[in-house]
Amino acid sequence: MEDDQLIYYSIDLVLCIDASESMHDMLDKVKECAMRFYDELKAEYDKIRRRIRNVRVKVIAFRDMTIGEPNEVSEWFSLPSQSADFKAFLDKLEARGGGDGSETAIDALSLAMMQDWVKNDDRRRHLIVLWTDASTKPPGEQKMDPRLPQSMPEFIRMWQDPRESTMDYLAKRLAIWAPNDDSWAFVESLDSSSYQEVYPTKEIDELSMELVIEFMAGAI
Repeated sequence: MEDDQLIYYSIDLVLCIDASESMHDMLDKVKECAMRFYDELKAEYDKIRRRIRNVRVKVIAFRDMTIGEPNEVSEWFSLPSQSADFKAFLDKLEARGGGDGSETAIDALSLAMMQDWVKNDDRRRHLIVLWTDASTKPPGEQKMDPRLPQSMPEFIRMWQDPRESTMDYLAKRLAIWAPNDDSWAFVESLDSSSYQEVYPTKEIDELSMELVIEFMAGAI
């Protein structure tokens, strides 16, 4: 295939990372996975004769908004040119807080959906990846951000209904690492989503980006 026949993609990625105290042993590995994302994605796209024109990444670090712990939200970083800035933001994240065990992960997902996603290029991918070792509180319990969904049906509509989100309905993808817990059962009903169970005894090195990359590439 000649270069002028290659298919070019613009890709936005929002990483929702549980930064509560229980993630102390896991957080550094999650950061390592995040830093490998660009190189691994590019290598996978090269295999299937696709080219990446632009990649942007944003981080939403969450804990428990119901007890007044705000999300830590980065700017968009263009990769690879702003890799150093991306790494500097990740390096500042500390595992702390988190309250009673359940975190406001769904609220972090909702905030991710509300970002200003890329609209240019013929082919786009809007990807949200979430890591947590905890159950999630339902939407509506937090009072810090009134823009976020107040119920589970509202959250589901925000993901499923193209009129309810700034994400491109055909371009969006969601990948979640979370415990086997009833609070995460809703993920199976979401379009364009992938769920990987986190076991308490699972080696953290298994939390790599491979499944996310394969999921994205397979959806092209």
